[in-house]
Amino acid sequence: MAETTKGHRYIVIYGKGGIGKTTVATNLAESLTGEFGQKVLLVGCSPKSSLNDIYGITDSSLPLMDLKRKEGVNAQNINKAVWKISERLTLTETGGPEPGVGCAGAGLIAAFEDLQKYKKETGIEEVDYTIGQVIENVIRLREMSPLYEMVKEGVNLKSVQWPKS
Repeated sequence: MAETTKGHRYIVIYGKGGIGKTTVATNLAESLTGEFGQKVLLVGCSPKSSLNDIYGITDSSLPLMDLKRKEGVNAQNINKAVWKISERLTLTETGGPEPGVGCAGAGLIAAFEDLQKYKKETGIEEVDYTIGQVIENVIRLREMSPLYEMVKEGVNLKSVQWPKS
């Protein structure tokens, strides 16, 4: 499913391990960049760094959450965890947060916040699509939710008068 935010589309592929999420995500990214000329940010949320393996990134490969834990993320070092594969394709691996926290809980949210904060430094400020592939237990990605937008605008969700179904 894709959601558009100010001309930017988010595509999230999730499911159980081993069903082909990474294969679908990479093929979709390659198709969007190659056949349709779109700029794509491909985000992996695998403790195994599957995208790095597929694209042959081994030297100084550092998932974003590892960078955050080791050095903290800033404008000078964000590109240690973001790789320009081609003119139109950029990728990052979030890696995992501390054990037991869950990738899509703290990990993916923190990664997207850092990517948003340093989008100019990473060159992803004009990306058309962000494609993420995450494990099955992700049922709600906070920053893609209209409710999250309301919270960011200062709305107390507990005070909202929700219609009764």
